[in-house]
Amino acid sequence: MVGKCQWCPIMNLSKFRTHNPHMNVMFVGLVFLFYHYYNFSLEASNVANKFYSANSSFVAFVFTVAPYTFSSLMAPFGGLLFAKLQKHSSNYIFPYIFLADALLSVISNFIGHHIYLPNMLYFAMLCRIIQGALLGGMLPQYVLYIYAKSYNLNERVNYGNLFFILFYLAIMAAIIGVNFFSKDVLYHFNEYFSMAYVLLALLIFSYRSLWHNFHIDNVCINHSWSLGKTWRQNRGSILRFTFFITFMASLNAYFVTVMPYFLVKFLNYSVESVYLMQLFIISCGVVGFILGGIFHARIGRKFHLSLGLLLKLLLFLMFHFYASHDFEFVMFIGASCLFCCGLMASKILMILNSVFVAPSRLYGIALTYNLSWGLMFGFSGFIVMRMMFTFNNLYIPSLLIMFFSYISLISLWFTPNKDFFRYLEFK
Repeated sequence: MVGKCQWCPIMNLSKFRTHNPHMNVMFVGLVFLFYHYYNFSLEASNVANKFYSANSSFVAFVFTVAPYTFSSLMAPFGGLLFAKLQKHSSNYIFPYIFLADALLSVISNFIGHHIYLPNMLYFAMLCRIIQGALLGGMLPQYVLYIYAKSYNLNERVNYGNLFFILFYLAIMAAIIGVNFFSKDVLYHFNEYFSMAYVLLALLIFSYRSLWHNFHIDNVCINHSWSLGKTWRQNRGSILRFTFFITFMASLNAYFVTVMPYFLVKFLNYSVESVYLMQLFIISCGVVGFILGGIFHARIGRKFHLSLGLLLKLLLFLMFHFYASHDFEFVMFIGASCLFCCGLMASKILMILNSVFVAPSRLYGIALTYNLSWGLMFGFSGFIVMRMMFTFNNLYIPSLLIMFFSYISLISLWFTPNKDFFRYLEFK
Protein backbone atom coordinates (compact mmCIF):
# COMPACT_ATOMS: atom_id res chain seq x y z
CA MET A 1 0.00 0.00 0.00
CA VAL A 2 1.43 3.33 -1.01
CA GLY A 3 1.39 6.02 1.68
CA LYS A 4 -0.48 9.25 1.35
CA CYS A 5 2.61 11.48 1.10
CA GLN A 6 3.87 9.44 -1.84
CA TRP A 7 0.67 9.56 -3.84
CA CYS A 8 -0.31 13.08 -2.98
CA PRO A 9 2.87 15.10 -2.33
CA ILE A 10 1.61 18.56 -1.44
CA MET A 11 4.45 21.07 -1.37
CA ASN A 12 5.85 21.54 2.13
CA LEU A 13 8.32 24.39 1.98
CA SER A 14 9.08 24.36 5.71
CA LYS A 15 10.20 20.78 5.36
CA PHE A 16 12.46 21.75 2.48
CA ARG A 17 14.05 24.54 4.53
CA THR A 18 14.78 22.17 7.40
CA HIS A 19 16.03 19.16 5.49
CA ASN A 20 17.52 20.50 2.27
CA PRO A 21 18.75 24.11 2.59
CA HIS A 22 21.40 23.66 -0.11
CA MET A 23 18.70 22.89 -2.68
CA ASN A 24 17.01 26.17 -1.85
CA VAL A 25 20.22 28.05 -2.71
CA MET A 26 20.34 26.32 -6.08
CA PHE A 27 16.76 27.28 -6.89
CA VAL A 28 17.40 30.92 -5.99
CA GLY A 29 20.19 30.72 -8.54
CA LEU A 30 17.70 29.46 -11.13
CA VAL A 31 15.50 32.52 -10.55
CA PHE A 32 18.44 34.82 -11.28
CA LEU A 33 19.37 32.82 -14.38
CA PHE A 34 15.88 32.67 -15.89
CA TYR A 35 15.08 36.32 -15.13
CA HIS A 36 18.22 37.71 -16.75
CA TYR A 37 17.86 35.48 -19.78
CA TYR A 38 14.27 36.49 -20.51
CA ASN A 39 14.63 40.13 -19.42
CA PHE A 40 17.41 40.76 -21.92
CA SER A 41 15.30 39.15 -24.62
CA LEU A 42 12.48 41.61 -23.94
CA GLU A 43 14.83 44.57 -23.90
CA ALA A 44 16.57 43.42 -27.07
CA SER A 45 13.48 44.32 -29.08
CA ASN A 46 13.55 47.92 -27.84
CA VAL A 47 17.29 48.28 -28.44
CA ALA A 48 17.09 46.75 -31.90
CA ASN A 49 14.22 49.01 -32.96
CA LYS A 50 16.09 52.06 -31.64
CA PHE A 51 19.21 51.32 -33.68
CA TYR A 52 17.97 49.50 -36.75
CA SER A 53 14.26 49.93 -37.46
CA ALA A 54 14.77 53.05 -39.54
CA ASN A 55 17.34 51.35 -41.81
CA SER A 56 16.35 47.70 -41.83
CA SER A 57 13.23 46.19 -40.31
CA PHE A 58 14.67 42.73 -40.95
CA VAL A 59 17.81 43.46 -38.91
CA ALA A 60 15.62 44.81 -36.11
CA PHE A 61 13.57 41.62 -36.28
CA VAL A 62 16.71 39.45 -36.11
CA PHE A 63 17.94 41.24 -33.00
CA THR A 64 14.49 40.91 -31.45
CA VAL A 65 14.50 37.11 -31.64
CA ALA A 66 18.29 36.51 -31.54
CA PRO A 67 18.61 36.02 -27.77
CA TYR A 68 16.37 32.97 -27.98
CA THR A 69 17.13 31.73 -31.47
CA PHE A 70 20.91 31.71 -31.62
CA SER A 71 21.38 30.76 -27.98
CA SER A 72 18.97 27.84 -28.38
CA LEU A 73 20.90 26.62 -31.41
CA MET A 74 23.98 26.41 -29.19
CA ALA A 75 22.20 24.46 -26.44
CA PRO A 76 22.71 20.94 -27.90
CA PHE A 77 26.40 21.63 -28.53
CA GLY A 78 26.83 22.98 -25.02
CA GLY A 79 24.98 20.01 -23.57
CA LEU A 80 27.28 17.50 -25.26
CA LEU A 81 30.44 19.51 -24.57
CA PHE A 82 29.80 19.93 -20.86
CA ALA A 83 28.54 16.36 -20.50
CA LYS A 84 31.87 15.19 -21.88
CA LEU A 85 33.76 17.49 -19.52
CA GLN A 86 31.57 16.33 -16.61
CA LYS A 87 32.37 12.71 -17.36
CA HIS A 88 36.02 13.41 -16.54
CA SER A 89 35.31 15.11 -13.20
CA SER A 90 34.18 13.48 -9.97
CA ASN A 91 32.45 16.74 -8.89
CA TYR A 92 29.60 18.71 -10.44
CA ILE A 93 30.98 21.28 -12.88
CA PHE A 94 27.85 23.46 -13.01
CA PRO A 95 29.23 26.01 -10.45
CA TYR A 96 31.86 26.96 -13.04
CA ILE A 97 29.17 27.25 -15.72
CA PHE A 98 26.92 29.20 -13.38
CA LEU A 99 29.66 31.71 -12.56
CA ALA A 100 30.48 32.19 -16.25
CA ASP A 101 26.79 32.79 -17.01
CA ALA A 102 26.52 35.37 -14.22
CA LEU A 103 29.54 37.30 -15.49
CA LEU A 104 28.22 37.27 -19.07
CA SER A 105 24.86 38.57 -17.82
CA VAL A 106 26.58 41.51 -16.14
CA ILE A 107 28.54 42.30 -19.32
CA SER A 108 25.53 42.11 -21.65
CA ASN A 109 23.35 44.17 -19.30
CA PHE A 110 26.12 46.78 -18.99
CA ILE A 111 26.30 47.06 -22.77
CA GLY A 112 22.54 47.34 -23.09
CA HIS A 113 22.29 50.16 -20.55
CA HIS A 114 25.54 52.14 -20.85
CA ILE A 115 26.81 51.84 -24.41
CA TYR A 116 24.83 53.38 -27.22
CA LEU A 117 26.85 52.27 -30.25
CA PRO A 118 24.94 49.90 -32.55
CA ASN A 119 27.99 47.69 -33.13
CA MET A 120 28.24 46.91 -29.42
CA LEU A 121 24.87 45.19 -29.66
CA TYR A 122 26.62 42.46 -31.65
CA PHE A 123 28.88 41.85 -28.68
CA ALA A 124 25.88 41.62 -26.37
CA MET A 125 24.34 39.08 -28.75
CA LEU A 126 27.61 37.10 -28.68
CA CYS A 127 27.36 36.97 -24.89
CA ARG A 128 23.86 35.53 -25.16
CA ILE A 129 24.96 32.97 -27.76
CA ILE A 130 27.70 31.76 -25.42
CA GLN A 131 25.15 31.67 -22.63
CA GLY A 132 23.02 29.36 -24.76
CA ALA A 133 25.85 26.83 -24.75
CA LEU A 134 26.31 27.33 -21.00
CA LEU A 135 22.61 26.75 -20.35
CA GLY A 136 22.70 23.64 -22.53
CA GLY A 137 25.33 22.24 -20.21
CA MET A 138 23.99 23.54 -16.91
CA LEU A 139 20.23 22.89 -16.98
CA PRO A 140 20.51 19.11 -17.61
CA GLN A 141 22.89 19.00 -14.64
CA TYR A 142 20.25 20.78 -12.57
CA VAL A 143 17.83 18.00 -13.56
CA LEU A 144 20.32 15.38 -12.36
CA TYR A 145 21.09 17.40 -9.22
CA ILE A 146 17.41 17.69 -8.23
CA TYR A 147 16.98 13.92 -8.48
CA ALA A 148 20.24 13.04 -6.71
CA LYS A 149 20.01 15.50 -3.82
CA SER A 150 16.31 15.06 -2.96
CA TYR A 151 15.76 12.82 0.04
CA ASN A 152 12.51 11.15 -1.01
CA LEU A 153 9.89 10.89 -3.72
CA ASN A 154 7.95 13.81 -2.29
CA GLU A 155 10.89 16.18 -2.69
CA ARG A 156 11.80 14.87 -6.13
CA VAL A 157 8.36 15.56 -7.53
CA ASN A 158 7.99 18.95 -5.87
CA TYR A 159 11.48 20.15 -6.74
CA GLY A 160 11.02 18.94 -10.31
CA ASN A 161 7.89 21.08 -10.62
CA LEU A 162 9.53 23.99 -8.86
CA PHE A 163 12.14 24.01 -11.64
CA PHE A 164 9.45 24.95 -14.19
CA ILE A 165 7.38 27.11 -11.84
CA LEU A 166 10.40 29.33 -11.17
CA PHE A 167 10.94 29.57 -14.93
CA TYR A 168 7.38 30.87 -15.33
CA LEU A 169 7.63 33.25 -12.36
CA ALA A 170 10.91 34.69 -13.64
CA ILE A 171 9.30 35.32 -17.04
CA MET A 172 6.36 37.05 -15.37
CA ALA A 173 8.73 39.24 -13.35
CA ALA A 174 10.61 40.23 -16.51
CA ILE A 175 7.36 41.05 -18.35
CA ILE A 176 6.14 43.21 -15.47
CA GLY A 177 9.47 45.01 -15.21
CA VAL A 178 9.87 45.82 -18.90
CA ASN A 179 6.26 46.79 -19.59
CA PHE A 180 4.95 48.34 -16.37
CA PHE A 181 7.93 50.16 -14.80
CA SER A 182 9.87 53.18 -15.96
CA LYS A 183 13.23 52.72 -17.66
CA ASP A 184 15.06 54.39 -14.78
CA VAL A 185 13.53 52.10 -12.16
CA LEU A 186 14.18 49.03 -14.31
CA TYR A 187 17.76 50.14 -15.00
CA HIS A 188 18.64 50.43 -11.30
CA PHE A 189 16.88 47.19 -10.43
CA ASN A 190 18.68 45.21 -13.15
CA GLU A 191 22.03 46.73 -12.19
CA TYR A 192 21.70 45.59 -8.57
CA PHE A 193 20.16 42.29 -9.62
CA SER A 194 23.10 41.55 -11.93
CA MET A 195 25.62 42.14 -9.16
CA ALA A 196 23.57 39.98 -6.78
CA TYR A 197 23.61 37.25 -9.46
CA VAL A 198 27.43 37.28 -9.48
CA LEU A 199 27.60 37.25 -5.68
CA LEU A 200 25.23 34.28 -5.54
CA ALA A 201 27.31 32.44 -8.14
CA LEU A 202 30.42 33.04 -6.04
CA LEU A 203 28.56 31.80 -2.96
CA ILE A 204 27.53 28.59 -4.71
CA PHE A 205 31.07 28.17 -5.98
CA SER A 206 32.50 28.61 -2.46
CA TYR A 207 30.23 25.98 -0.85
CA ARG A 208 32.00 22.83 -1.89
CA SER A 209 29.40 20.67 -0.14
CA LEU A 210 26.89 21.80 -2.77
CA TRP A 211 28.70 20.27 -5.68
CA HIS A 212 31.39 17.81 -4.65
CA ASN A 213 31.22 14.02 -5.16
CA PHE A 214 28.90 13.60 -8.16
CA HIS A 215 27.16 10.19 -8.05
CA ILE A 216 24.07 8.97 -9.92
CA ASP A 217 22.31 6.23 -7.92
CA ASN A 218 25.63 5.32 -6.26
CA VAL A 219 27.40 5.21 -9.63
CA CYS A 220 30.32 7.65 -9.88
CA ILE A 221 29.91 10.06 -12.76
CA ASN A 222 33.29 8.94 -14.12
CA HIS A 223 31.71 5.57 -14.91
CA SER A 224 29.00 7.01 -17.13
CA TRP A 225 28.64 5.53 -20.58
CA SER A 226 29.97 7.28 -23.65
CA LEU A 227 27.69 9.24 -25.98
CA GLY A 228 27.71 6.43 -28.54
CA LYS A 229 26.82 3.69 -26.07
CA THR A 230 24.12 5.85 -24.46
CA TRP A 231 22.54 6.42 -27.87
CA ARG A 232 22.70 2.73 -28.86
CA GLN A 233 21.12 1.56 -25.60
CA ASN A 234 18.49 4.31 -25.27
CA ARG A 235 17.72 5.70 -28.72
CA GLY A 236 14.05 4.69 -28.48
CA SER A 237 13.51 6.54 -25.18
CA ILE A 238 15.56 9.52 -26.36
CA LEU A 239 13.54 9.91 -29.56
CA ARG A 240 10.14 9.35 -27.94
CA PHE A 241 10.63 11.84 -25.15
CA THR A 242 12.41 14.33 -27.40
CA PHE A 243 9.36 14.45 -29.69
CA PHE A 244 7.00 14.59 -26.71
CA ILE A 245 8.81 17.49 -25.01
CA THR A 246 9.28 19.30 -28.34
CA PHE A 247 5.53 19.88 -28.53
CA MET A 248 5.45 21.35 -25.01
CA ALA A 249 8.51 23.48 -25.80
CA SER A 250 6.97 24.88 -28.99
CA LEU A 251 3.69 25.56 -27.19
CA ASN A 252 5.46 27.44 -24.38
CA ALA A 253 7.59 29.29 -26.92
CA TYR A 254 4.46 30.50 -28.67
CA PHE A 255 2.83 31.91 -25.52
CA VAL A 256 6.07 33.37 -24.14
CA THR A 257 7.77 34.78 -27.26
CA VAL A 258 5.55 34.67 -30.34
CA MET A 259 2.09 35.59 -29.03
CA PRO A 260 2.82 39.26 -28.13
CA TYR A 261 4.42 39.85 -31.55
CA PHE A 262 1.57 38.04 -33.31
CA LEU A 263 -1.29 39.83 -31.56
CA VAL A 264 0.18 43.32 -31.63
CA LYS A 265 1.64 43.36 -35.15
CA PHE A 266 -0.96 41.37 -37.09
CA LEU A 267 -4.19 41.72 -35.10
CA ASN A 268 -3.67 45.21 -33.63
CA TYR A 269 -4.25 44.28 -29.99
CA SER A 270 -2.91 46.85 -27.54
CA VAL A 271 0.50 46.09 -26.04
CA GLU A 272 -0.69 46.46 -22.45
CA SER A 273 -3.69 44.17 -22.90
CA VAL A 274 -1.56 41.52 -24.59
CA TYR A 275 0.99 41.42 -21.77
CA LEU A 276 -1.77 41.32 -19.15
CA MET A 277 -3.22 38.39 -21.04
CA GLN A 278 0.20 36.76 -21.13
CA LEU A 279 0.63 37.13 -17.36
CA PHE A 280 -2.74 35.50 -16.75
CA ILE A 281 -2.02 32.63 -19.15
CA ILE A 282 1.40 31.91 -17.60
CA SER A 283 -0.07 31.98 -14.09
CA CYS A 284 -2.53 29.26 -15.18
CA GLY A 285 0.46 27.21 -16.32
CA VAL A 286 1.85 27.49 -12.78
CA VAL A 287 -1.45 26.16 -11.41
CA GLY A 288 -1.20 23.25 -13.84
CA PHE A 289 2.24 22.31 -12.51
CA ILE A 290 1.04 22.47 -8.90
CA LEU A 291 -1.97 20.24 -9.53
CA GLY A 292 0.12 17.90 -11.65
CA GLY A 293 2.53 17.53 -8.75
CA ILE A 294 -0.27 16.71 -6.35
CA PHE A 295 -1.85 14.04 -8.57
CA HIS A 296 1.35 12.88 -10.32
CA ALA A 297 0.81 9.18 -9.58
CA ARG A 298 -2.45 9.19 -11.56
CA ILE A 299 -1.03 10.82 -14.69
CA GLY A 300 -0.08 8.14 -17.20
CA ARG A 301 -0.01 7.49 -20.92
CA LYS A 302 -3.79 7.63 -21.47
CA PHE A 303 -4.04 10.88 -19.53
CA HIS A 304 -1.28 12.45 -21.66
CA LEU A 305 -2.93 11.26 -24.88
CA SER A 306 -6.28 12.71 -23.75
CA LEU A 307 -4.67 16.04 -22.85
CA GLY A 308 -2.86 16.06 -26.19
CA LEU A 309 -6.15 15.70 -28.08
CA LEU A 310 -7.77 18.35 -25.90
CA LEU A 311 -4.89 20.73 -26.60
CA LYS A 312 -5.35 20.25 -30.34
CA LEU A 313 -9.00 21.26 -30.01
CA LEU A 314 -8.18 24.25 -27.81
CA LEU A 315 -5.48 25.47 -30.19
CA PHE A 316 -7.86 25.24 -33.14
CA LEU A 317 -10.47 27.31 -31.27
CA MET A 318 -7.88 29.82 -30.08
CA PHE A 319 -6.53 30.62 -33.53
CA HIS A 320 -10.06 30.82 -34.91
CA PHE A 321 -11.12 33.39 -32.32
CA TYR A 322 -7.92 35.44 -32.73
CA ALA A 323 -9.27 36.76 -36.03
CA SER A 324 -12.65 37.68 -34.52
CA HIS A 325 -10.95 39.69 -31.76
CA ASP A 326 -12.87 37.91 -28.99
CA PHE A 327 -10.31 38.95 -26.38
CA GLU A 328 -11.86 37.26 -23.33
CA PHE A 329 -12.36 33.95 -25.13
CA VAL A 330 -8.81 34.01 -26.51
CA MET A 331 -7.47 34.59 -23.00
CA PHE A 332 -9.57 31.75 -21.59
CA ILE A 333 -8.47 29.28 -24.29
CA GLY A 334 -4.82 30.31 -23.96
CA ALA A 335 -4.96 29.86 -20.19
CA SER A 336 -6.52 26.40 -20.66
CA CYS A 337 -3.72 25.45 -23.06
CA LEU A 338 -0.92 26.35 -20.69
CA PHE A 339 -2.78 24.78 -17.76
CA CYS A 340 -2.91 21.48 -19.69
CA CYS A 341 0.74 21.90 -20.62
CA GLY A 342 1.60 22.28 -16.93
CA LEU A 343 -0.24 19.04 -16.15
CA MET A 344 1.56 17.19 -18.95
CA ALA A 345 5.02 18.44 -17.95
CA SER A 346 4.52 18.21 -14.19
CA LYS A 347 6.59 15.08 -13.72
CA ILE A 348 8.70 15.04 -16.86
CA LEU A 349 11.97 15.59 -14.96
CA MET A 350 11.27 12.56 -12.78
CA ILE A 351 10.37 10.50 -15.84
CA LEU A 352 13.63 11.42 -17.58
CA ASN A 353 15.67 10.48 -14.52
CA SER A 354 13.95 7.11 -14.22
CA VAL A 355 13.83 5.92 -17.85
CA PHE A 356 17.62 6.13 -18.19
CA VAL A 357 19.71 3.72 -16.14
CA ALA A 358 22.37 5.40 -14.01
CA PRO A 359 25.37 5.05 -16.37
CA SER A 360 23.38 6.47 -19.32
CA ARG A 361 21.64 9.30 -17.48
CA LEU A 362 24.30 11.99 -18.04
CA TYR A 363 24.19 11.88 -21.85
CA GLY A 364 20.60 10.65 -22.03
CA ILE A 365 19.15 13.68 -20.27
CA ALA A 366 21.57 16.08 -21.98
CA LEU A 367 20.45 14.84 -25.40
CA THR A 368 16.71 14.66 -24.67
CA TYR A 369 16.49 18.01 -22.89
CA ASN A 370 18.60 20.00 -25.34
CA LEU A 371 17.17 18.53 -28.55
CA SER A 372 13.65 19.31 -27.33
CA TRP A 373 13.27 22.14 -24.84
CA GLY A 374 16.78 23.61 -25.20
CA LEU A 375 16.66 23.77 -29.00
CA MET A 376 13.00 24.21 -29.87
CA PHE A 377 11.96 26.72 -27.20
CA GLY A 378 13.93 29.40 -29.03
CA PHE A 379 14.21 28.06 -32.54
CA SER A 380 10.52 27.29 -33.08
CA GLY A 381 9.72 30.89 -32.11
CA PHE A 382 12.16 32.14 -34.74
CA ILE A 383 10.66 29.90 -37.43
CA VAL A 384 7.13 31.08 -36.70
CA MET A 385 8.00 34.77 -36.45
CA ARG A 386 10.16 34.74 -39.57
CA MET A 387 7.49 32.97 -41.64
CA MET A 388 4.83 35.42 -40.44
CA PHE A 389 7.19 38.30 -41.23
CA THR A 390 7.76 36.93 -44.76
CA PHE A 391 4.35 35.61 -45.79
CA ASN A 392 2.05 37.78 -43.63
CA ASN A 393 0.03 34.63 -42.91
CA LEU A 394 -1.96 34.43 -39.67
CA TYR A 395 -2.15 30.63 -39.76
CA ILE A 396 1.61 29.98 -39.61
CA PRO A 397 1.72 29.54 -35.78
CA SER A 398 -1.21 27.13 -35.78
CA LEU A 399 0.31 25.02 -38.59
CA LEU A 400 3.65 24.65 -36.84
CA ILE A 401 2.20 23.90 -33.40
CA MET A 402 -0.27 21.42 -34.91
CA PHE A 403 2.62 19.68 -36.68
CA PHE A 404 4.49 19.25 -33.40
CA SER A 405 1.29 18.12 -31.67
CA TYR A 406 0.88 15.26 -34.15
CA ILE A 407 4.49 14.19 -33.59
CA SER A 408 3.95 14.35 -29.83
CA LEU A 409 0.82 12.20 -29.97
CA ILE A 410 2.56 9.61 -32.14
CA SER A 411 5.51 9.45 -29.73
CA LEU A 412 3.14 9.10 -26.76
CA TRP A 413 1.30 6.27 -28.49
CA PHE A 414 4.53 4.26 -28.71
CA THR A 415 5.68 5.11 -25.17
CA PRO A 416 5.07 2.26 -22.68
CA ASN A 417 2.76 3.24 -19.85
CA LYS A 418 5.30 1.94 -17.32
CA ASP A 419 7.75 4.68 -18.39
CA PHE A 420 5.43 7.23 -16.76
CA PHE A 421 5.62 5.46 -13.39
CA ARG A 422 9.15 4.05 -13.12
CA TYR A 423 10.14 6.84 -10.73
CA LEU A 424 7.65 5.48 -8.16
CA GLU A 425 9.87 2.43 -7.77
CA PHE A 426 12.71 4.56 -6.36
CA LYS A 427 11.73 5.58 -2.84
